[in-house]
Amino acid sequence: LETELQNLKQYQKTVDATIAKVDAMAKDLGVDPMKVLPSYKEVMANNYLRVNIENVTETLRILPKGKV
Repeated sequence: LETELQNLKQYQKTVDATIAKVDAMAKDLGVDPMKVLPSYKEVMANNYLRVNIENVTETLRILPKGKV
């Protein structure tokens, strides 16, 4: 689980960097990514990756040490 948590956190950094690039491009073009990119709106609304990170973190917190 600890390895999976680290993998999720690293992937979240990649997702955040990609979102930042999309935001910057949209700003340069003068458009709202929420209006022109349907998948962008879905990604921002669901935020599923952060929820998974929180769930794994909570699981690690409650598991007895040495059982991970």
